[in-house]
Amino acid sequence: MTTHKFSALFEAAVREWPEIVDLTELQQHQSGNHYIVCGLDRLVEKIESPYIGSKEEVVLRELHWSIFIVIHGLAKSLLKLNLSSIRAEAVEKIFKQRLRAAIDAKDSRWSKEDYTLALSYLED
Repeated sequence: MTTHKFSALFEAAVREWPEIVDLTELQQHQSGNHYIVCGLDRLVEKIESPYIGSKEEVVLRELHWSIFIVIHGLAKSLLKLNLSSIRAEAVEKIFKQRLRAAIDAKDSRWSKEDYTLALSYLED
């Protein structure tokens, strides 16, 4: 179940993405087992870059990369994606996994405040 705290964060984050994401151009990775959605990595980097150095950086960047992961997974079967079609629960699951992994890895770049903020989203 998605918490109210996450829902508000998710809704704000989705508004930063284009309403429709074009997924038509896929490029097969050299290994043949993976694919790249052309331009999607640049898009998420552009969306997350204003948060670098901000108080909420660790949470918002992980959230935008979680949205990226959901979109990337859908690109195998869709040509375009309306962002309002993404389930918050799907993003929240990935978001919490990414936060937990970062906390467990004890990222030395994170401050005490970063850890406290990240933990607050895991406690809900």
